[in-house]
Amino acid sequence: MYKKLNRLFIGGVVIAATLNACGGSSGSATTTGGGGGNTPLVNSAPQVKISQMSTMPVNAASGAKYYVGVYNDTPTVIDLQSIATTNAQNSRDNLSGVVTALYNGAGCSKLQPSQSCTIAITPTLSGKEIGGGFLLTTAFTGADGKSYNASQVLQYGKLNSVNGITVANNNMRVVTAITDKSYIAVPYLLGEKVSVKPSSSVTPLAENNICDGKYCTHFYTYHGGDFTSKINFTNTILHSVKNLTHKSSSLKDAGLAGFTINSNTNSISNVITDGYNTTLIAGQVAVPVVLKNSGLADATINSIISTTDDITVDQGSCMNGSAIAQGNICLFHLTTSAATNGSGTVTINYDNNQTISLNVIYLAATAKPGLQISTNSSDLSGTIYGETKEMLVTIKNSSTDNTKLHNLKIGRDANPRVVLSTNGVDHPCDTSGNSTNLDKGAECNFKVTYTPLAGGEGGTFNLAATAQYSEASGHMVNLVSHAPVTYSSVAQSAHLNISDADYDFGVMRADGHAELTHTFIITNDGQALATGVTAATLSAQTPALSPSLAIIQDNCNGNDIAPTASCTVTVKFGAATDKVDPTIQQLSIGYNLRAGSTLGTAMVFTDIHYAATKAALINDPIITSSVDEPIGGLTKEIDPVTGHITYNFYPTLGASGKLKFTLSYTNSGTEDAENFVIAANTLPIGFEVNNSSTCPTNPNAASTLAIGSSCDLIVEYINDTYLSTFGTLNANFVMPGYSYKDASTGVNQKAAKVNGDQINALSWGTVNAQATNVSNKVVTLTFTLNASNIPATIANGGVTISMPKLIGNGLTATNNASCSLATFTNGATCTITVTAEEWIPTGGYAYEYYAVPTNGAATSLPFRAVANFTIN
Repeated sequence: MYKKLNRLFIGGVVIAATLNACGGSSGSATTTGGGGGNTPLVNSAPQVKISQMSTMPVNAASGAKYYVGVYNDTPTVIDLQSIATTNAQNSRDNLSGVVTALYNGAGCSKLQPSQSCTIAITPTLSGKEIGGGFLLTTAFTGADGKSYNASQVLQYGKLNSVNGITVANNNMRVVTAITDKSYIAVPYLLGEKVSVKPSSSVTPLAENNICDGKYCTHFYTYHGGDFTSKINFTNTILHSVKNLTHKSSSLKDAGLAGFTINSNTNSISNVITDGYNTTLIAGQVAVPVVLKNSGLADATINSIISTTDDITVDQGSCMNGSAIAQGNICLFHLTTSAATNGSGTVTINYDNNQTISLNVIYLAATAKPGLQISTNSSDLSGTIYGETKEMLVTIKNSSTDNTKLHNLKIGRDANPRVVLSTNGVDHPCDTSGNSTNLDKGAECNFKVTYTPLAGGEGGTFNLAATAQYSEASGHMVNLVSHAPVTYSSVAQSAHLNISDADYDFGVMRADGHAELTHTFIITNDGQALATGVTAATLSAQTPALSPSLAIIQDNCNGNDIAPTASCTVTVKFGAATDKVDPTIQQLSIGYNLRAGSTLGTAMVFTDIHYAATKAALINDPIITSSVDEPIGGLTKEIDPVTGHITYNFYPTLGASGKLKFTLSYTNSGTEDAENFVIAANTLPIGFEVNNSSTCPTNPNAASTLAIGSSCDLIVEYINDTYLSTFGTLNANFVMPGYSYKDASTGVNQKAAKVNGDQINALSWGTVNAQATNVSNKVVTLTFTLNASNIPATIANGGVTISMPKLIGNGLTATNNASCSLATFTNGATCTITVTAEEWIPTGGYAYEYYAVPTNGAATSLPFRAVANFTIN
């Protein structure tokens, strides 16, 4: 029921009211009439329309009968499928069918293109009602296969009569395309001995009048476009006017017009709105509503009130106390979060007790319910006779929106061995037949307890949950969820389980050396002691037993295995020297199911897969070392824990003073190693390959290392070029990488590897230079030998220091810029005096000097450094 109807009664000669009407329309999907849109259509798809209708006058003494038009503006024949009404405020108006107590649409069963029909409306009031309304919806199917549906909001109520004519002053909005049509129905009630002649200031495309006694409906059909029409109801006493306004421009002006009272009306405000049958949809954007002051004075907004909490008003620029100047507008918004469809009224109070109202239809979002049953285990199988087994069941509202579930009930099959209970659960469901409500995401629990009466039971029983939720229409509908549960029982017994139900060693290299092992864990996951455990055995599957596969450890044999206890069996595959085709063997162990019982014995087993292919095998080389003489002070220190060797020696230039290593490579496999080559580039800097090596290091000279054959790689340290250029270098010994291939395993690669040995190439000593200024342009350079460990090969000689780049360019030096240390003694010194010409600039100078032992060419390794001095 509506709280208040929007009406205006004036006892003068002329009554003027604006019709801002919007007809319901349709296309290939259902649409709802109304909505208060602000932008007129430019184009329009073919539609079925229901005429826009002002409020139907109804009195309490008797019913009324008016007519609403249905117009086929499509190019096809359409057949009526259904007619229905909805009104959340009055459940009696939720009707369906072609003919009901509220309407009669029997004349609209089929419409040709451009044909129309009428539906008779017979509203009544009961009790203290003063009015009501409902949404009328028609559904047609066209010969083109499309659906053509149309909806329109219709209102009725008690209205005052003015001099024998009762007609509503409604604000209705018409929005039509330029090439479209609009349809208006104006119901009116005639008094005693009163006749009325309606007329329009704009000539309609068509009009007609239907009267049923004193209840009349006048129909107008207008073309689209931009015009204003005045509909006049005239008798000898009263002249009443309705305005019909078409607009097609801005939000500010579109479809806004108000009540007008002659040209000599008092200067007052007049607030009008573009809102009409405004449609709100839950979860969607707010719908704007425009208020315009079309009067002759400023208007002050007092309040904007909704008749229902399902309509939310955001007053925006129409706040309480705000003023709307003449000709200006303000804007507020409407939203809904309704759970069910409905309608209501929004009333705007302004100035001194002046009001206007707009009707609002609100539609709930489509419900997305969900009801889920889940358990904490898959079934109740394997329950031991004499014991019980429990399963926790969870019922959850799994809705993807805010749908609430009501009247949740639990169902089950009849089974005396299965009991439902809620003892000890956190959120118990009611399992006694009463109902539970669940919000979104909420859940409740109960237990299922199974107690077998004997071993060997088994079967399935069903759990079910049902709940109700509210559709947008307000109807409560049901959801059902079902979960079958399997149960079975066994007598108490041992049960051995093997860790790998199926194990694959893969394809091993049959190179005579490779071996693979795997340990299987056997666990008693039963409830009784496993006795009489037999020795693990291997049995032939395909094609036959291979000597390459064997059990090498069995600590299960002869032992009793208690519940949860374990034992292990280890199986080795290899070493094989021949190809082994893909083979399966079965590992099995026997045991008694229960000691001293008649349950018998059982076996636990697993399949083992394996295969082998012949392969060449070149392992890391065997390393030996040698030193050519003369060389001074070579030592070899062996780490007693790791076995790694540290070599300390004094390198000299030339082939005779190198530390040499021999790396012996052998093919110990079962295939020839083809394209065998050593990657000499992986040797560290300072190492070089000796020409006497028999292993190939040139990729273009790769060779075949036959089965059982060997070759040697001889490497030397330290390279003369590096030594003479950079001096000594300490290094880790690195075994270079190598590669080969064979017919079965393809390419085999070994990366370079540090073997842990350390090589320290020691320097025979160093020479420091110290500058002393004797006088202007004269500097003495003193060179001091630092040699704590003097190699024996050069201990009986001296050291020559030279600065070959010092002479010339204004600098001279004693003894041609050189000096000699007579003996190879730590701390020995010699000097070079440098003299500069007068024209040499003062400042710092730096020149390189060389220190070379004088005891033979084999010890000519130089020491290089820089002498820094200052010319004053």
